[in-house]
Amino acid sequence: MFLFLVSIKFEIGKKYFKGTALKHMQKDLLREHEIYIPSAVELEKFNRVVQPCFDMIGKNQRENHRLAETRNFLLPLLMNGQVGFNYED
Repeated sequence: MFLFLVSIKFEIGKKYFKGTALKHMQKDLLREHEIYIPSAVELEKFNRVVQPCFDMIGKNQRENHRLAETRNFLLPLLMNGQVGFNYED
């Protein structure tokens, strides 16, 4: 569902929300929009292709979080001269 909504995000904003100052969702137009519901076999094939990508995204997000924590811990120490590092060519 998430990927479907992302794929029609522009269309939703342009077509289904109307109004002058405060835009309101046009529910009748949205109800008329056809949504393809894949079979179980199609979902399984899709998940086999997409799941490794989502796993990698999650892994990268966790690594980014750990790296940011490490940076936030080390940067004040480096700025205060409490830690240093050696340049090796």
